[in-house]
Order: sequence, then structure tokens, then C-alpha cells
Amino acid sequence: MRAAVLWCIVGVLLLVAQAIWAGSISPVWIPDLSLLAVVAAALVLGPAEGLIVACLIGFGTDMLSGSLMGQHAFVRVLEFVVVRGFAGQLDLVRFLPQVVTGLGLSAMDAALMAGLGAAFTEVFPLSWTEVGVLMPRALLTAACAPLVGRMAIRVTAWLSDDDTRHEIRLATRRAVL
Repeated sequence: MRAAVLWCIVGVLLLVAQAIWAGSISPVWIPDLSLLAVVAAALVLGPAEGLIVACLIGFGTDMLSGSLMGQHAFVRVLEFVVVRGFAGQLDLVRFLPQVVTGLGLSAMDAALMAGLGAAFTEVFPLSWTEVGVLMPRALLTAACAPLVGRMAIRVTAWLSDDDTRHEIRLATRRAVL
């Protein structure tokens, strides 16, 4: 429970940081921090807690971005489900699977947002000039995914009640060389 509350707080703080940076830095150099928070939540939280955190992060993104209400929430929940599905099949704790998953999720995020925007506004909101911005941003987000994943695992292990590091003592009766 503490980990879920922590990731809700971290998600909100990352959204605020991304909104502040968006005013002063080019969008190419800002990774999708809400996507990274959802990936981290998928790696360390259970299914029910993670879905709630992903939905809250998505609604927070909707409020700050001015998009259709529920659009980012829907996409973040889908991304959470995809990451949980991949985590069941792949070892997403390793560097390369996290980078590939981050890159795929960034591309999926752009495609879903453009598709949902086209479905509700009848105008396809993604132009070729925006693709030039989204590709470097997707690469930056993918490069940041392993760092955020490792941080999430360490912080959640630190917060957990059980001691995951057990001391091993060998009780031998004879001398061991």
C-alpha cells in the first residue's frame, strides 16, 4: 500500500516537473515522464494497485495537458496492461528489454493518442513535423526506462516490510577449507 501511495505521489511530481520543463525546454529533450512512471508502477506494484496508479497518472496528464478528459488515462491503463503482459513473458528487470519496451510504448503512446484524437475530433492530430519531434523523444524515453526501473525496484524494496536480504549461516560440524 505504501508503494502505491508513493508512486501516486511520484507520478504527480513527475507530471508537474514535465509541465514546468515543457515551458522552458524543447519537447524533444523531455522524456515522457508519466509513461516512465507507469512502467515503474507496472514493474513493482500488483495489478490492482498498478491499475489505479496508472489511471490516476493518466488523469493527471489529462488535466495538465488540456486534452480530452480520460484520453491519457485510457492510454496509460493500456500501457500498464502491456507492460504487465511483457513482464510475465520477459525479464523486464534487464537493460535491453526495458529499452525496447520503452521505445515500443513511446511509439504506441503517440499512435494511440493520435488515433483517439482523430476518433473524437475528426482531424488527425499527428503531422510529419511532429513525428520528427516524437522519434527523438521516444529514444530519450527509452534510454531513461532502465534508470527509472532500477530506481523503482530499489525504492520499493526499501519500503517493503519484509526483509528481502536474508543472512545465510552455514552450521558445519567440521572445518571447511
